[in-house]
Amino acid sequence: MQRTALGFWLGVLASFVFFILGTAGVRFDAAVTAGEARPIEFAERVDQGILGRLLSPAAPTLGSVTLTKRSWGVVTYYTERITVAGARLAGQAGEPLQLRIALEIPGTVVGTNANTREGGTLVWTTLPTDAPLWAETRSVNWTVVAFLVGAALLSVMLRGF
Repeated sequence: MQRTALGFWLGVLASFVFFILGTAGVRFDAAVTAGEARPIEFAERVDQGILGRLLSPAAPTLGSVTLTKRSWGVVTYYTERITVAGARLAGQAGEPLQLRIALEIPGTVVGTNANTREGGTLVWTTLPTDAPLWAETRSVNWTVVAFLVGAALLSVMLRGF
């Protein structure tokens, strides 16, 4: 029975290493650009690396959104950054920019510069002129945690046989 328990724990260890080494992530970038010779354009990039962004730089933007998701098996982190060039221009003109941005993002908020919260929604009603809007959250995968705890308890119980 000790070999079974040892085999089980080796399997748990291998699974944990797989979760850590096999992290999953997604990066989504969107930008609104405009130019004299072309219309307003909304361009999106999904999982494009740093080299790809350097080889095909975006035109000066009116605004952009970047969403990054990193999953470590048990815990997932989300980061969102929103820039609006109009906020800087409105601040220089002395006119406040009237808009409302609402963000629903999974997990517990660990940092943000949102003005308020409405339930689980982060809300910005004023825009900073020198920094992007941002939010960072952390989400725990309780199903995986429960499985690991259950597997540990089962292994301890089987050890007595």
